[in-house]
Amino acid sequence: MKIILPPANGGELYINHDFGHLLKKEDVLFIVSNWEALHERYFLFFRHQKRYRQVRGLELKNCKIYIKKYLENLSEAEREWNNIIFLWSKGFPTSIPIFFYKSQKEAFLGTKALEGKTILDYEEKDLIQINLFMEKIAFYLAKLHREKIFHQDCYLNHFYWDEKEGLLYLIDVSRILYHPSFSTYYQIKDLSQLKFSFYKYFPTNGEKFWEYFFDTYVKEYNLKLKYIYNMAIILKFLLIKRHTLKSKKLGIRELLLNL
Repeated sequence: MKIILPPANGGELYINHDFGHLLKKEDVLFIVSNWEALHERYFLFFRHQKRYRQVRGLELKNCKIYIKKYLENLSEAEREWNNIIFLWSKGFPTSIPIFFYKSQKEAFLGTKALEGKTILDYEEKDLIQINLFMEKIAFYLAKLHREKIFHQDCYLNHFYWDEKEGLLYLIDVSRILYHPSFSTYYQIKDLSQLKFSFYKYFPTNGEKFWEYFFDTYVKEYNLKLKYIYNMAIILKFLLIKRHTLKSKKLGIRELLLNL
């Protein structure tokens, strides 16, 4: 993947050379300068805003692009861009980078919209399809963890399966850690977050799906001390659940009932 760095009005601008035919420097500068009026020039298929970050999905020459605009925490945007490049260099499919722009006040990150499905596109009764998806996630995560790379925002909705390309993608990678101290802690954290999302998205069969995933992960990773890991995952899982419930400002009785 080649990255070129043209000058950009006092800011930094990186454009993935593979998308040079699609997006030129002038196009990027128009986008960052006319953010609120993008709908006048492009078809927007997605809009979202969360705290300090805004997201727009636009269509450009028959290519769908997601663009994140950061008004704060600009280092988070830069980390995600760098982590995307890093993961691809290590052979881990993730978001497909198109451009990154950062000035003193804001940052923009453009990625290609991924084809395929998340596991949430399946119903709980689709056991065969879900179990196949579980295997792919288990293989991906085991390989990632063997490289001492940890996602740190590891939920089911961050995995995309592209059947046509035969690739599983992991997205939202701004928190990636590589070879951290106490790596076992971060491995357990990834697995606990994933377990939490099993129960969140599949209230009926969450336990069954998790057990199938974890058994597959254990075999692929060749994980020793499975039962000790499992106890640590359960403890971290309960802490994540408690934190999530507290963030919803539930009363003491409701917290106890939901633990």
